[in-house]
Amino acid sequence: ALEHRLRHGVTHDPLTHLGNRRWLAARLDRALELAERTDGHVAVLVVDLDDFGAVNDAFGHVTGDQVLVHVAARIVAAVRTSDVVARLGGDEYVICLEAVHDTAEVLEVAGRVEAAVADPLFLEDVDLVVTATVGVATTVDTPRTAEELLRDADAALLRGKDAGRHQIVLCDDELRREAAVRGQIEHELRGAVHRDELVLRYQPEVLLDSGALFGVEALVRWEHPSRGLLGPDQFLPVAERSGLIAEVGSWVIAEACRQRAVWERQLGAAAPVVSINVSPVQLARSHVADELRAGLAAWDLDPSSLRVEVTETAVLADELRMLEALAAIAELGVALAVDDFGTGYFSLRDLARYPIEIIKIDQSFVAGLGGG
Repeated sequence: ALEHRLRHGVTHDPLTHLGNRRWLAARLDRALELAERTDGHVAVLVVDLDDFGAVNDAFGHVTGDQVLVHVAARIVAAVRTSDVVARLGGDEYVICLEAVHDTAEVLEVAGRVEAAVADPLFLEDVDLVVTATVGVATTVDTPRTAEELLRDADAALLRGKDAGRHQIVLCDDELRREAAVRGQIEHELRGAVHRDELVLRYQPEVLLDSGALFGVEALVRWEHPSRGLLGPDQFLPVAERSGLIAEVGSWVIAEACRQRAVWERQLGAAAPVVSINVSPVQLARSHVADELRAGLAAWDLDPSSLRVEVTETAVLADELRMLEALAAIAELGVALAVDDFGTGYFSLRDLARYPIEIIKIDQSFVAGLGGG
């Protein structure tokens, strides 16, 4: 009995008692071998809960663990008896479907899983609803290895998250090509900071009544040695997904502080306020307030010389965590601005809950001004 418990502990998740990554790898290899002998197919579903961090922030990790256990049970009940379910950590589950006949069969199972997760949860202390995004990959159209199936399903999951979450996405050739490009960009982005390939471009902000320069917005660009000058939309999403955003963001803060100090020496009191864009992933994963404090101290800058900008949708994505991070920045004396205001559901009443000093109205609302 002791030996069985020890063996079980090596291959299973202690919280949900589902198989772990090691167990899944063995089962997936076995399923692919069987499919090859029987001319069948295999599918992989990656199930990731949407905004699960907000559940932990709002109700605590004990409740969060209860949610994970209940979701695990629901997934097991929703799949076929021949399917296997694993938890790879956090709020991510993986399902291996053996003996698959066609894609429609796979999507039917994925639909049952998505619906089961989204049913209201009635826990001891709270009632809540969680949803999931499901990435799907199969061998129906293309032979795939276990590693390729998992990679394809992850690519489909990312597409679903980007498209609004709470949906099912099937991997196809286009997604595989996009994933390959992302992988190459991620590989090349590692070390870009140390190779001095990142640069800041400064967009001026002027006063309408006088035309005087009021501030500048620091915009990061990547001077890629072979791809040319890349805009933020071409590499920052990859940086966020890979965790490289912490390194890139730290560099942006340090460089913006250095440049502000240069302008201060040259222009004195006329030096422009420098705005720094910070993503929600960066706020969640790195110590932005500490990095700002270090930059201010290193160049002997007044906090009023900097401004931090976040998008409206970023604040709404994880309100409690963002409020804490933004409060830490505001305590330094650095002004906070909300960019793209009006694109989400942020009201003026909501603004009162945050230490926001400036709102930047989205371009869609002001593009026609002055046009007669």
